Amino acid sequence: MSLIKEIDWQMLSFVGLSLFNEYLINLHYPKIYYWIGQRDYLEKIEKRKQEEKKEEKKEEKKEGIIKITIKPHNLDEITF
Repeated sequence: MSLIKEIDWQMLSFVGLSLFNEYLINLHYPKIYYWIGQRDYLEKIEKRKQEEKKEEKKEEKKEGIIKITIKPHNLDEITF
């Protein structure tokens, strides 16, 4: 029983000190770089969606095609 308690304390101290060391080394870098990267990624996705919508509208006007979109309950979007 005492062996299990010693192993748990050793593991807890190792993990705790490792996390604390990682925090001190990378004090502010993960938050800043992650936020900037996420923001840039979301902006790129939004721009692509807007460009795709513009292209679809141009194609519909040129060709006179009627686009029908069906959205089932739990399936992906189906377009004809």
